[in-house]
Amino acid sequence: MVHVSLRKSLTDLLNIDGLFPAILAYISTLNESSVMSNFLQGELWKEQLKNFSESKSEYDLALPLFGYHDDVEIGNALGPHAGTNKIGVFYAVLPFLPPGLASKLISILIVDLFYANDRKKYGNEKIFCTTIDELNDLRLNPVTIIVGNISYRVYFITSLIIGDNLGLNGIFGFTESFGNTICCRCCFADPCRMQKMIREDRHLIRNLLNFEAQLKDKQLSVSGIKDECIFNRIIQFHVTQNQYLDVLHDVFEGVVSYVMAFILTVFITVDKFFTIDHLNFKLKNCQFDFESNNLPSAISLDYINANGKLKMSGAEALFFVRYFNIMVGSKIPEDNETWKLYLKLREIVCIITAPVITESHILQLEDAIAEHHSLYIFLNGDLKKKFHFMVHYPRLIRSVGPLMNCSTMRCE
Repeated sequence: MVHVSLRKSLTDLLNIDGLFPAILAYISTLNESSVMSNFLQGELWKEQLKNFSESKSEYDLALPLFGYHDDVEIGNALGPHAGTNKIGVFYAVLPFLPPGLASKLISILIVDLFYANDRKKYGNEKIFCTTIDELNDLRLNPVTIIVGNISYRVYFITSLIIGDNLGLNGIFGFTESFGNTICCRCCFADPCRMQKMIREDRHLIRNLLNFEAQLKDKQLSVSGIKDECIFNRIIQFHVTQNQYLDVLHDVFEGVVSYVMAFILTVFITVDKFFTIDHLNFKLKNCQFDFESNNLPSAISLDYINANGKLKMSGAEALFFVRYFNIMVGSKIPEDNETWKLYLKLREIVCIITAPVITESHILQLEDAIAEHHSLYIFLNGDLKKKFHFMVHYPRLIRSVGPLMNCSTMRCE
């Protein structure tokens, strides 16, 4: 494997002329704002700062750091050797950058490259030990940034490790099976509860005490915990306190795909409000030039019937749920129950993609998720696992800020 020095990457990046003053100015505006638009305004970062005691002068500064893990298929993903040459990658993401800079690929730093199967063969300890040591070193020993005649001492606190559910469960030591198992990293609700849960049950939330107790019991079927999490060795990091779920994989590639497929099936084959040809005509001819890069291809009803979901990327699914009402809304009676399901899903998507969040939005989201899940159960049966993950979103937004800012969408 190859390890790229994160300390050197951060030093080189933050010493780019004009970048660090822009970061300081952006952080200053966040501190003065009464609404939440960045991770630095969330409860988790405020708690981490309480435990930061190294500051000795006004030129000492602590900044958050995200890790991001994913596997990359470098061969033919549909070929007979798919997965054979898969590469695992660990990146560093900088949530303190101004939005226009955070979206640039240069702001996502490569840390580790390794043969993905080696992680399964040798374990997480062998693969990530060097990176964990460096993250702790960045927490204890500052990076020096020189601006004009001032020398800033910048400490980096690892706040989140982001990724998809399978990848994070694997590196955190949770079960990598999402069938009839306890697989949620935020709580230990069993599969039966997950199918009916419309609001978060605070009694099932994972914490330091029940996590350690379940780890000792080694009952995978009860806890969903397979191995000790080596990332808990990072200073001020624990999987039960630094919790994260990804809207790209949960919602755009998950819930939206399933729910919109169900809605299309009902509207086209049962209620016959419109045809698939009419919908595809609207997709092709409506003026969506402002977001044309995310325009989905023609929708196949045969694919939906065979797979129960849409054949779209996360960005395309997000586009589709946003503008579906413009394309066919005039064809649907206002009191239609399936239409109400769509409107509730669209309301949820609008809140979780909002760049600015207030407490009233969080309360609205909590109610919207409960109403959406209840209506889905009534119309189509039990909830899938990705529906369950959404019930934790309101609490996580209070902790880490707007979820889109922590999403893997740009990293992907």
